[in-house]
Amino acid sequence: MVLHEWQIQHTRRHYFHRFVWFDESNRLGRLSRRFFFKKIASEFASGLAWHFTGDRVVVSFGIDDHEPTLAIIEARDIRAALFEVDRHRQASEAACGIGRLAWEALTLPTASDLAVVQTPGSYTALTLPERTEGHLIGDIHLINLDLSVDRLRKFWIRNSDLSGVVRVSAIDGRQVDKRKLIDDRIINDDLTYLPGSLGCSLSHIRLWQKAVSENRPITVLEDDAICSLRFRERAGDILSKLPRNWDIIHWGFDHASKFLWIDLVFANAKLAFYEKKWEGKETDFQSDETPRTPVKIRHSFGTYGYSLSPEGARALLEFCLPLRKRFIPFPGTGIVIEDICIDCAMCGIYPSMEAFACIPPLVLHDVQQISDRIERDDATAIQPPIVRIECADRREHVSALD
Repeated sequence: MVLHEWQIQHTRRHYFHRFVWFDESNRLGRLSRRFFFKKIASEFASGLAWHFTGDRVVVSFGIDDHEPTLAIIEARDIRAALFEVDRHRQASEAACGIGRLAWEALTLPTASDLAVVQTPGSYTALTLPERTEGHLIGDIHLINLDLSVDRLRKFWIRNSDLSGVVRVSAIDGRQVDKRKLIDDRIINDDLTYLPGSLGCSLSHIRLWQKAVSENRPITVLEDDAICSLRFRERAGDILSKLPRNWDIIHWGFDHASKFLWIDLVFANAKLAFYEKKWEGKETDFQSDETPRTPVKIRHSFGTYGYSLSPEGARALLEFCLPLRKRFIPFPGTGIVIEDICIDCAMCGIYPSMEAFACIPPLVLHDVQQISDRIERDDATAIQPPIVRIECADRREHVSALD
């Protein structure tokens, strides 16, 4: 069911919508955050029906008593947006703050207005400050392309209890000045990274620079990350148990189609994964309270969630820059990979770092979403919207308010 509610602002009444779900006893069981379809105005939703495909619904609505419009919405996205009532009560205040933060972040300067990175030689040795559990995780930075508004919206919906997140405009690899990057020794002229991989890599490198320049830890999330509940608390607890000279810990890693190479002290091992039990069950994952354990790694793929110390950031910058055409060996395995993105380059330095992975992970990535990096690498600029609003042959994104 879809319903609407109103709010007075500057003497004008504005209407918003929520999806709600009733159980078999007609008791309210779940509801979404409130939202608007096209703009804050007198929007009235007048009908809700299944699309003929059976996997989407159609909502009819009007704006200011005219502009009849149809919104076509994936049913799975509505289900993902529905919170249990108790959880909604607990998260509502944080969600409102996060929504305001998201809006403010979208109005900040873009990546082109910010420094990308300095040359490796410009970094000096740093002395780590005294650290407490509360400071270990550092600021949480969310990498998100300015054009990927829908991905940002979905991130906030899925991670509504995650507070203190700073959105960082991702770098679009199609728009960078490669000559300047070469002159600054950020890349070599033989680099074969495709545009999406280049932009992704530069976005992470910029945050490594921030960790070094500010001499404090940093946590990085990509916008397809799904975090467990109480992520900050649980991650801080794990970090407090790591060696004092820890460099990096991955809160999630690519286990869908790749392996994880770990250091078990008495031997190194290669982990292969099958029967992914949380795939398509993100709510089960987020609420799972299984104790997590940090395991030292030698090689790992994926950069969608990790924490990094200043010394770890410095080591990564010195090893990875300039980005260049090369091959990365996995010592003792007979494996050699081509360096095609930043996580490949990172694999070459992990054996020399205090590098860890959290098992089971505290962060998963949404395998259903098309990767912005892969999308640009494939030379396509089409990102299927989660919600389509069809009016006068235009298609726009739905916008969340709180």
